[in-house]
Amino acid sequence: MPRDRARGVVIVGTSHSIQMATNGVKAQVGKELQDFLIGLCRTHGIRAVAEELSTEALAQCGHAASIPMQAAKLEKVEHRFCDPDSAERVRLSICLDELLMRAQGQLDGLSEIDIASRIVSEHAKRERYWFAKIQALDQWPILFICGANHVGNFRALLEREGFTVTVAAEDWASNSTPHRTRLKHRALAHNRSRALGRRGR
Repeated sequence: MPRDRARGVVIVGTSHSIQMATNGVKAQVGKELQDFLIGLCRTHGIRAVAEELSTEALAQCGHAASIPMQAAKLEKVEHRFCDPDSAERVRLSICLDELLMRAQGQLDGLSEIDIASRIVSEHAKRERYWFAKIQALDQWPILFICGANHVGNFRALLEREGFTVTVAAEDWASNSTPHRTRLKHRALAHNRSRALGRRGR
């Protein structure tokens, strides 16, 4: 697969509460993210917008559209939800509940590093699923929005597969976003990096 701009992926990491404008996130923050995404679409000649989200998850939050979906509509480009819904997760044996995985790991007598490694393995299943979804969409360059703690690993996956990747934001947050949100994502990313380093030894 050629490494060129036409097969490129632009990644934006952020929190899901911002992505869906839920959990008390102000409308202004959603508008700022939307404007940021629209700017990326125009700068990179984006032909499709995809995201780590499902229609099921969006409906559970009482929303009809996500911020990336609204940006895609305004730019008149394709949009695709890429995260598996609950039925698909059961079929693929994917667990999303990190608290459950952590509790089970403690019951199994695993170290914190081994528990983090188990969580990384579950994330990797989802990230391969997203990759398959954007391949099937086959519109390039594509803008992909995901949780900040997935950015590094998803970028690595794409680059291994021969794609050119641009990380536009590792953890997008407006000035209105609480600082603790950014710290949380950085901590998660750090734990995942430690687990990956240990697996690579």
